[in-house]
Amino acid sequence: WSETVENLPASFTYYAIEESINGVSLTDLNAADTKMIDPHYAYSASRVEITNILPICKIVNGGVEIPFTTLRAAVKYAQDNNLTTATIEMMVDYVMPEDDTVSIPAGYDITFTTADKLDSTNYKYVGSGTKATVTRGFTPVNATVINSSTGNQLFTVSGAETKLRFGDIVIDGDKDNQSGGKGSLVYVNSSGNDVPALFIESGATLQNAKSTVTGGGAVYIDHGTVSVLSGGAIKDCDADNGNGGAI
Repeated sequence: WSETVENLPASFTYYAIEESINGVSLTDLNAADTKMIDPHYAYSASRVEITNILPICKIVNGGVEIPFTTLRAAVKYAQDNNLTTATIEMMVDYVMPEDDTVSIPAGYDITFTTADKLDSTNYKYVGSGTKATVTRGFTPVNATVINSSTGNQLFTVSGAETKLRFGDIVIDGDKDNQSGGKGSLVYVNSSGNDVPALFIESGATLQNAKSTVTGGGAVYIDHGTVSVLSGGAIKDCDADNGNGGAI
C-alpha cells in the first residue's frame, strides 16, 4: 500500500517516522526528481508518499529465506528459479488487492501456508491468530467475467499437472463487502487431458465467499479436480444461482 500525506509543517522530520514505523519507504513528491528520503537525516517537505515495503510472505530456498512484498512476486520467483514445487509461507494477515491475484504456472505445484509463529528466524508469522488469513480486498470486476488481467478469483489453477495446495491458512471472501459476479475464491480450469488440481489440506479453510452469477461460492471449477482432505474445510460460502455454495 501507499499513502500520500500533504500540507505537512515545515518542521516535520521524516526520520522520526522511519524510526517509529519499521518497513516503510518515504518519497519526497515535491522534489524535481521525486527522490527517496534518507531516513537518517531530518528532512522537510510539504508532501510525502509513505509506502509499505514490509514483506508479506517468504519462500525458503536451499535453507535461505527469500521475502516478498506481494504474492505474485513470490510465484514469479518460483517460476524464474524453476522451483516447480514450492511453498509460499504467509507472515502476515493479508488483504489481497486486485493486482495481486495469483495464477499458478502450468506444471507447477505451489502450496500456500503460514510461516511458523515461533520461528527464531527473521521471517515468521506476526499476526494475532494462529494462522494467516488472506482476505479478498476487491469486488469482482464484472458479473460475466470468469478471470481477467486483474482476476475475479483470488487464485487460478490451470494446465496439465498444475497443483494448488492450501495448508495451514484461511482464505476469506469477505462476502458481506466483496461479493458479486463469478466471485469464487479459486478458479480451476483447463481442457482436454490437462487436469489441474486444487487440494484443501489439513488446517486450510476456504470461507465467507459468495458468487452471484455462476460457479460455486468457494471454488469455480470448469475442468479439473478439487480434494478436501481430512482437517481441511469449506464453510459459510454461498451461490445465488443454484450452483454449489462450496463448489
